[in-house]
Amino acid sequence: MLTQRGSITFWVDESAIEAWTCSKHHGKRGRGFQFSEVSIETAFIVKRVFSLPFRLLQGFIDSILFLMNFPLRSPNY
Repeated sequence: MLTQRGSITFWVDESAIEAWTCSKHHGKRGRGFQFSEVSIETAFIVKRVFSLPFRLLQGFIDSILFLMNFPLRSPNY
């Protein structure tokens, strides 16, 4: 139907949810990594597809994760 053309659907695999946050430390002094490469790559794909600036991208991903009821956050810039 023509009314469904503006619809956005996201499928998130369980392995992607588990890999969203970084679980290993870089081994050096200071703060460890917070986000995994999977989350950063996903953010860049969404940024490219929707042509969003970084701050708008962060809000967009956060709102999608909130609507999907996932306890995750988007990478911050």
